[in-house]
Amino acid sequence: MEGLLHYFKYLKPNSEYYGEMEIKEKEDTYQLSDIPDNYSVISDSDSIWKFYHVKDAILPEQGWKIHVTSLLEDSNIILEKVARLCIAKNIEFKHLKDKYSMLALNSKNANRASSGKFITIYPMNFESMNNRTLAY
Repeated sequence: MEGLLHYFKYLKPNSEYYGEMEIKEKEDTYQLSDIPDNYSVISDSDSIWKFYHVKDAILPEQGWKIHVTSLLEDSNIILEKVARLCIAKNIEFKHLKDKYSMLALNSKNANRASSGKFITIYPMNFESMNNRTLAY
């Protein structure tokens, strides 16, 4: 068990490696424009995620999930490109709500299991992945 927690020593306050994040107002909210009527946008105030659900679509209980990462300085353009591709193919997705959440989720203090995620894409199934290539 000790080996799994080896990085905690670098997160101790007053350590030369520990850097506490500055608490700022949640600014720089990610906004997408021109969302078609066939999408519901779900944004819960308690969540760091904003979801884009295709109305009348039912995702399978199990299936593909694609994670997209980005540098903070590229995040707006990455979100715009990925969202346009998903919307063109009627694919559900979610993204972090704001740049503060992006920094928090990708800092060295973040949980390693969720670190690096900015956008998550939920294609319907393997067949839809074969027929709907996301390359641009």
